[in-house]
Amino acid sequence: MAAFTQLTDNVIFNIRGTQLSDNPPEDIEEKRRWEDIKEAKDIIERIFRRDLFHCMYESQARVPRDLRKHLGVDDNADIEATVLERIKIETHLTEKDIIIKVNI
Repeated sequence: MAAFTQLTDNVIFNIRGTQLSDNPPEDIEEKRRWEDIKEAKDIIERIFRRDLFHCMYESQARVPRDLRKHLGVDDNADIEATVLERIKIETHLTEKDIIIKVNI
C-alpha cells in the first residue's frame, strides 16, 4: 500500500505511455518486467476509464454448516465457486470484477 503513495502524475503517465510489444520477451527477467508493466498499464487504463472496483457485499458467516447445506457444497472452494456462478448469472460481473474469499 505504501507504494501507491509514491505514484505521481509523472509516474502514472510514464507507465501509461510505455510501449510494449504484443508478445512477452523470451528472457525471464525481461518477461517478468514486461508482465509487471502490462499489469500496471491495465490497472491505470481501468482507472482512466473509471472501470473501478466496488465492494458489493462483505459478510461474516454466522453458521458455516448452514451455508454449505444451503448451497449444497462441501468445502470453502466450492462455496466460492458457487457464489461466483450465482453472481455471474444474476449480474454482468465476471471473475475479474470481484473477489470472493471464504474463511471458515
